[in-house]
Amino acid sequence: MEEFKIKFAIFLNDELICVAGQPGEGDLSAQLNYLSLNGQRPECSLLVNGTELHPATNQLQLVCWPSPQVHAGDIVRIEVMNDGEFDEPIRDSDTRKSLFDPDFGELHPTREGWEFDWEFQRPPFEFANVCFYADNVEPTNRQRLLLLEFKRRFELVWPDIRDALRRCHHRINDELLIESEILPKLIIEIPTDSAEIICMFQFTNDDVSKMYSITVRDWEIVGMKSE
Repeated sequence: MEEFKIKFAIFLNDELICVAGQPGEGDLSAQLNYLSLNGQRPECSLLVNGTELHPATNQLQLVCWPSPQVHAGDIVRIEVMNDGEFDEPIRDSDTRKSLFDPDFGELHPTREGWEFDWEFQRPPFEFANVCFYADNVEPTNRQRLLLLEFKRRFELVWPDIRDALRRCHHRINDELLIESEILPKLIIEIPTDSAEIICMFQFTNDDVSKMYSITVRDWEIVGMKSE
């Protein structure tokens, strides 16, 4: 069976912006993003990106094409086309290298921003996988300081997080069981220019895809959900 291949032709107000293609394994996406945050001027942008296999490492790497801002009244059109020639993308390996951070060590570029494993060493967790969301730029100092402060305050906020997990977990309603069944890896996401920290947790005896998310802002629980 012939492998299905595809490309997107992206138009803004009838002007061709780019032709993005995916010749093999990976993904391809075109999306409109709207951001309104912390009193800043709202922005709407057209994002065209994807992933492809790096020929040397055989690992997926980020690729992207021109992504202009859009405004009210603009017309965006995406034409889905069959396999063929497309514009050469900007590759993650061409533009973004790993960063060394004095507090966190080596940060690795991802599609969302920067990711690293961190020796958290705050019971009941041994380490954390952290993602700083960032739009092709380094993590902000605000994000870094927020993460460091979260670790410093963790023993104070953990009881509230544990109680929130007890309330939203589908089968565990006892805080001692929360502590005994929670996996020692904490997943932390810090959005761009945000005062929020999103923590995600997994438990033994749950489905491997089951995740519980707790959002902390100003050291209080402001959101919780299961995924």
